[in-house]
Amino acid sequence: MMAALATLAGAGLSASIKQDGKTLVVIPASHITPDIRQYIIKHKAELLAELKSANDANQRAVITYHLNDGKGGVLIDPEGVASAVSDLLDRYGGRLDMLALIDTLNGMGEAARTEAAKLFERV
Repeated sequence: MMAALATLAGAGLSASIKQDGKTLVVIPASHITPDIRQYIIKHKAELLAELKSANDANQRAVITYHLNDGKGGVLIDPEGVASAVSDLLDRYGGRLDMLALIDTLNGMGEAARTEAAKLFERV
């Protein structure tokens, strides 16, 4: 279970790892309260482990998503980023917070952006 990532998603936040494998990126920064900041500091190792585990050699994708009504969650797709984004678009369509999704994908690196850019053309 991705408990630490789910906690961030519940606070309206997305997390990703920079290419160095050590730097955690949490967005949007405007949603990070002092309590959430302390949670991130305390659980950084767990967050990194969850993200690394989810984005392992099998190319699984872990994408924190947000809906325009404030709800959201974490989607784990064993087929990768393109499949995950396609699934989110199919499931939620116009209810999906596209800006938050783009921010999440930007934090996942160039490969994720390239794969997902093709799918956004259909929106």
